[in-house]
Amino acid sequence: MMEDEDTGMVDYPLDDPAASIGQSVKFSPNVSSSRLKLVELPRELEELLCDPENNAQTFVIKGAGKENCAVLCTSNTTYTMRKAESSNAYLLMNLMENDSLVIRGELYEYYELIKSTPRVQELRGLLLTRPCTRNNANSSNPIGFEFDALLDQVQASPAELLEELHSLGATEINDRWTLVAPDLEYELIEVLLCTMIEHSIEATVSVPCFNIPSIS
Repeated sequence: MMEDEDTGMVDYPLDDPAASIGQSVKFSPNVSSSRLKLVELPRELEELLCDPENNAQTFVIKGAGKENCAVLCTSNTTYTMRKAESSNAYLLMNLMENDSLVIRGELYEYYELIKSTPRVQELRGLLLTRPCTRNNANSSNPIGFEFDALLDQVQASPAELLEELHSLGATEINDRWTLVAPDLEYELIEVLLCTMIEHSIEATVSVPCFNIPSIS
């Protein structure tokens, strides 16, 4: 056992029985068991990380509320993170330029990722805190939420969040998602039907209900 005076690392050579190959392991003076976390990736996520064509792929970990576990989200899938413990230590190492191994962390727990349904139960209530009503439809104050703001508050991937917004009948107005109040919705439908009658538009024509640029 030798200690490097410059780095303070302790060098433990691993003896090979044939004495033909040597490998050294160095313990960093700042070995941590709290700053580092270990996550076990499912095969599909491992393939995403290793695929050079998916270099823009990002994983986002979203914190938990009082009753929920944290989740990890890809662009279209949500995984629940569950802590698991081990009686054996996991040593986290870096391979240095001189082929020596430096131990950076020692952990006895890791996180499992379990594919799960997105947690969007609170989305409707969140949207109803800033609905589009008759009183604020023409207001200069913004209504609803930007998509990224919803993404920060809801434990779901972007694709899953967008699907739920459509499922709730939410509308995008000036790049902000909101729910239209029932009285205003009925009024808009009445205006739409009158316009169709006035211009002899057939009732079978499909009229898009999303991405309304403005309300006047």
